Amino acid sequence: MTDVTPGSALGDNAKFYYDTSGAEVTAWTEATVVIDDTDSLEFVTAESNCRGDAEKTMHVGKPSHKVSGTLLFKHGSGDGAKYRALRDAAHAKTVIGVAIMSADITHVGSEGWFRNMQFSKWELQRPDGDTIKVSFELVVAAVAAVGQSSRYPSEYNTI
Repeated sequence: MTDVTPGSALGDNAKFYYDTSGAEVTAWTEATVVIDDTDSLEFVTAESNCRGDAEKTMHVGKPSHKVSGTLLFKHGSGDGAKYRALRDAAHAKTVIGVAIMSADITHVGSEGWFRNMQFSKWELQRPDGDTIKVSFELVVAAVAAVGQSSRYPSEYNTI
């Protein structure tokens, strides 16, 4: 039996989780404020235009996953450790586990992608005195996380 609100797959109920040990470990930490997040799945395509075909066709290949958005950290909110963990992972090009879920990751019926990813963008802004704004982009890591035996392919999971 699900304990997730019907129709909560998008919007304010969605949750962004990370694990600095990689996606196999699952000691997930929620990034408290993520806005304008996008979970993109794009496939490599190739055009086919063979003699005798009535029309051009496309071959769809491997997927390319990308996660982007903006993190907000307010001074004094207690999110300093989260900011430092993500900042350090970005600067060191560390592989981290990422889960974008439809609801709290512990709720039965919550669903989303689990992936090992690396930051490909970390853009820091300080629009006012007490907020740090970080525009980020994550891409699927081509290497395994430290201590993991494999690259851990993307998995879509339902809790």
